[in-house]
Amino acid sequence: MTPAGLVLAFALSLTAASASACAFHGYKPEQTAIDRVIAAEHLVVARPDPHNPFAFVPVESLRGTMPIVPIAQLVDTSTRRRLMDTPGDGVLFSYDPNTAAWTRIAYLDAPYRVVIDRVLALDWGAEYTTDRLAFIAALLTHPDRDLRDLALRDVDTAPYAMLRQIRADLPVQELMGDLWTRQAFAYQSIRVLLLGLSGSDAARSEIRAQIDRMAAGGWASNPGAFATALIELDGVAGVARLEPLIRNRDLLPDALVQVVDALAIQNGVAGPEVRAAISDLLTRIVAERPGTGPIIARQFGDRQDWSQAGGLAHLLQKRETMAAAELIPVAIYVAQGRALGAMDE
Repeated sequence: MTPAGLVLAFALSLTAASASACAFHGYKPEQTAIDRVIAAEHLVVARPDPHNPFAFVPVESLRGTMPIVPIAQLVDTSTRRRLMDTPGDGVLFSYDPNTAAWTRIAYLDAPYRVVIDRVLALDWGAEYTTDRLAFIAALLTHPDRDLRDLALRDVDTAPYAMLRQIRADLPVQELMGDLWTRQAFAYQSIRVLLLGLSGSDAARSEIRAQIDRMAAGGWASNPGAFATALIELDGVAGVARLEPLIRNRDLLPDALVQVVDALAIQNGVAGPEVRAAISDLLTRIVAERPGTGPIIARQFGDRQDWSQAGGLAHLLQKRETMAAAELIPVAIYVAQGRALGAMDE
């Protein structure tokens, strides 16, 4: 296969793997309320129509003009009762003139309205900034549960390197209390990452215990987030604690991808001792399990981190034991690392 063919094949392989490239953090989750407010051309506050309590009608415009297109969403029973009890509340909607579609963003009570007004005044762009993170992270300890949930969902969209800058007094007990509840499970990963940043002994015990359970063959729930948090809390010792997990041949492929991605994430932000421990671990694993080489190449390559190129180079001599589909991503990764001077020749 020509070099151009290798590049094309590698690009296709990355496309196929993109859904699981970072299943727990780093790739933007669903749009948050803040994302929708920032992106909206038209924002309105709506309440039930006085003549039809099951229909919404705009009562205030927060951005843009007041659209004339009716809001084609019914007022559900819970919202209707809540609005009847609190005349000052409303529901925040955005309107897209290109599709003539309304999107419900949030129930707007007094505390929530304060936050939305502030976001509108700050006029953030689409890129996640440190100013946005500082403002949203402060809401993690807000007494209003809806705003705490808003903050949790929003910080989940921040890059991990930026997330590490959080200086708020993280609500460790609340994060741990919701860690295994069904209602909060969709955001378990961000809770775990925040626990890793908390420095809490209670969080450390919980995260170590879950890693050990997974290594022993238990249920692998968000292994990437737990692995990232473990290294954040324990450094080199955390990397060492991950070895039995990675060596577990019963670990599902997606779970292994997540753990390797956690190592790639930490390799980009940690100090030299932790980075050396990560490279040593991956070198040992690849020597025993060459099939992990393509995973390392993809996850580290996705992050433009070529530090493992030297450790993967010897796999290119194993053509008789590795399929072409496995060799292609390794070959491209090693070639890129060599081109960028990341390898000792």
